[in-house]
Amino acid sequence: MARIAFEKIMAGLEDALAYADGDSSRGTVHQVKVADVDITHLREKLGLSQDRFAALFGLSARTVRNWEQGVRHPEGPARILLQVIDREPEAVMRALHASVQVIFDADKEQAALHVAEGSAHYRAKRSKVSNG
Repeated sequence: MARIAFEKIMAGLEDALAYADGDSSRGTVHQVKVADVDITHLREKLGLSQDRFAALFGLSARTVRNWEQGVRHPEGPARILLQVIDREPEAVMRALHASVQVIFDADKEQAALHVAEGSAHYRAKRSKVSNG
């Protein structure tokens, strides 16, 4: 069993090396293309300030400002996160903050994100329990 696994891994490595050397017949490239997201529009659509947007989605406020001013551009995982926030903000909020309720109005043009009452109290209580 181990020998078969080893042979498969070696064959894969040989294919990868051949592909890297220009032999495209030994592999297929799968590349995810992520569209640009207008961060300002996204943030305003969610009804959030730069600071609040940054805090809710694990970003620095400075980074959000730099993106919006065109000083920097999101790359890699940040682009993917922004794309998911744009398409499914509720899912991101549920994944990041178990105590957050996301409420959209009927036409979904404006959104308001509300931290559930007591979440700060919960974090303080949890900290107290784990510290002592």
